Amino acid sequence: MGESKTIHGLRVYPNKPFDAKLNLRFDAPQKGNVTISVTDVNGKEVGHQVVKDFEGEFMGQVDLKKNTKGTLFVTVTQNEDGTVKRVVVE
Repeated sequence: MGESKTIHGLRVYPNKPFDAKLNLRFDAPQKGNVTISVTDVNGKEVGHQVVKDFEGEFMGQVDLKKNTKGTLFVTVTQNEDGTVKRVVVE
């Protein structure tokens, strides 16, 4: 996947101490629904959130299933375009 046209500057970091939440920050310059999906290395979804009609800078959290650990992939999409970041939760 090349450079996203809809999602810019995605940053992901877990709370310390980890409390089953990931902090996210990104910019969506166009208005539209934004989908945040968190999956483990096996492709199993461990977190999901939809932000309706969003435009601008997002700073928020996504809740994960209890006891989620290891390498996770955070996918943020809008209008069939998006970006992915990897984060390790210990």
